[in-house]
Amino acid sequence: MNSINIIIDGHPVAMPRPRFSKTGRTYYPKQVHTHKENIIAAIKKSIAAHGWQKLANRVPVSVTMQFVHPRIKRNKSEQREYKTTRPDVDNIAKMYLDCCTKAEIWHDDSQVVFLQLSDHYAGVYEQAHTTIIIKEIEQ
Repeated sequence: MNSINIIIDGHPVAMPRPRFSKTGRTYYPKQVHTHKENIIAAIKKSIAAHGWQKLANRVPVSVTMQFVHPRIKRNKSEQREYKTTRPDVDNIAKMYLDCCTKAEIWHDDSQVVFLQLSDHYAGVYEQAHTTIIIKEIEQ
């Protein structure tokens, strides 16, 4: 069974809604492209280090994502605390699934048949990061 564990440093970034120009064209802000490029570079670096091979088309995949945001001052606990504020966890997941597709982990994110997400504020001795665990599902 093919699996990989990817850790991306930095705060998790959500995929925003597209903007519309005066002429009616859709676009994303420049920041989105910069964040995407950074995430894709981190994923490619990790898959190169693990010797990951792009999954064949129609191979089902299980993905677990854990988003850890910077610690907030009101958090009195030393442990992680669930994050229930915006951005929504599904919008963050969209960004990272798209980046995994662009980094050629799989042909299309429609291959993801199991998706588990969690959104947290960092614990005391933790920095903001994203963990992605991808496992090929044997049929």
